[in-house]
Amino acid sequence: MAALARWFWLRRIISREQYSKIPNQHCRYRSEKTANKIKYSQLKERGLVKVSGKDAVKFLQGLVTNNVELFHQDSNVKTMYSMFLNVQGRALFDTIFFKLKNESGIPSFAVEHDKNLTSQLLKQMKMYKLRSKVDMSEISNLVPWVVFSDASCEVKLDKNTCDEAVVMAKDPRNDDIGIRLILPEGMTPQIMFSTATECQDGDYEKHRAKLGVCEGALEIPSGSAIPLEYNLAYLNGGELNYST
Repeated sequence: MAALARWFWLRRIISREQYSKIPNQHCRYRSEKTANKIKYSQLKERGLVKVSGKDAVKFLQGLVTNNVELFHQDSNVKTMYSMFLNVQGRALFDTIFFKLKNESGIPSFAVEHDKNLTSQLLKQMKMYKLRSKVDMSEISNLVPWVVFSDASCEVKLDKNTCDEAVVMAKDPRNDDIGIRLILPEGMTPQIMFSTATECQDGDYEKHRAKLGVCEGALEIPSGSAIPLEYNLAYLNGGELNYST
């Protein structure tokens, strides 16, 4: 019931006009037709934690809902949506894993999460570290961003500009959410998406709401939310079986 009530609340923040029929058409982000419809937003409520080490994949595999081993098994996997759960199976943190470039070959990930829960997330991971060869720390010199379009126009990666970003990949939850970026402080996505404009406050939240995507502890109550009620499986976050 709580999830249903939250869904109706998200619907109310979106005007009826935004639910009008959208043409089934895709276009490149550089086209003149959609140049002014590509937007970007700094994810001010999201923080980053770095998890690295020889046992990083094995360590995370035992803590989250998704199959982190896929980072080893498929070189094309760069991002992954997942949740940390408590022993009762309730969601603690909704996260997105980003595979970081590492010339040494040691697994290294940036874990995007609710910024207000950074200390709790680190505490949760350190509690289970034991003898695992893994290090974890808050990332303070990098900033998460999103580039998206609310006009049913596909925002595509420009491989010629990817070197400017620490991470640049499609949001793993839904193809229509947009591009997730991690950039150094002081840099904006406009360096890579020259036709994009910074959106107004709330635009990205409305965009997420239309797609049924909740994010952060205000929308996914930490410690009480049942993952499947918040579209965990639908958003490629893994599958859970609550049967006994």
